[in-house]
Amino acid sequence: MAAPNKETFIPIKTTLPKSPLPDSASRGTILTPRLLLRSITQADLQAYHTIRTDAEIMKWTVQGRVDHDLAETQEKLNLFLPPNDVLKCNWAICLRDGNKNEEGQPELIGIGGVHIFSSTFGWPELGYMIRRDYWGLGLATEFLGAFVKYWVGEEGAEGSSSKKLEREETIIWVDERTLEGAAGVEMEIAVVEEQLLAVTSEHNGKSQGVLWKNGFEEFLTWNGTEPDGSSIGLPTFRYFPVRQRKE
Repeated sequence: MAAPNKETFIPIKTTLPKSPLPDSASRGTILTPRLLLRSITQADLQAYHTIRTDAEIMKWTVQGRVDHDLAETQEKLNLFLPPNDVLKCNWAICLRDGNKNEEGQPELIGIGGVHIFSSTFGWPELGYMIRRDYWGLGLATEFLGAFVKYWVGEEGAEGSSSKKLEREETIIWVDERTLEGAAGVEMEIAVVEEQLLAVTSEHNGKSQGVLWKNGFEEFLTWNGTEPDGSSIGLPTFRYFPVRQRKE
């Protein structure tokens, strides 16, 4: 299937978390049985660099390669620090009983959340990465389960201090293929239920499994291009926050 083309996007009415998002200082924390999700800070640079210089992790990213140096990782980290923190919804993934960083906060072992509000398809897009020595422990599934509850506007688990995300009606431009199977009302501008997307590699079955376990559904696979110019299938998943909240 062809890659998305923004020249063919159509306008729709939907809901999204109210903009601007809570800033880092007021975002609070989200707790799970093993994890603590907190705001990303400058003190996370070295831990983030460790992740972004692991080729086995970075091969699954759009960049497709490790960062060249600490300065390149700093550029990536800046996207999540003030004043950019209110434009994205990424969290530091930490172990509740793990090591501390230089600020005395739980050490970052991963990062995840909504890294772009208008993705390739026009909808917010989810992504995450976790340090390789923590793979295979179910932490990605645990993180995503907590994150989507926060994203849909639910209160955090006991001990969490995160603020509930409020929503607002808005008009956005999206790939028409994302509307197939989504509830909506036909008007001059269609009213469509909100979606959260995640793009995976055809070779990354483990990440696809994490998405399935947390209520995402696969709705199309399109042809992308690898950094070396070769073609690759990109199974794309979606999640319906309002539908999940009602259920």
